[in-house]
Amino acid sequence: MLQLHDIDSRIITDMTRQELFDWMNGEVRSGKMSLDDSSVFLG
Repeated sequence: MLQLHDIDSRIITDMTRQELFDWMNGEVRSGKMSLDDSSVFLG
């Protein structure tokens, strides 16, 4: 399971909202992130 500390925060802060959504969607679809995990990014 993906852990928040595994994500490079420099990449996240430089993303647009659409890029973040697309990245999260890809992570969920690949099984690297659960829907529950993705809620952290949905502010």
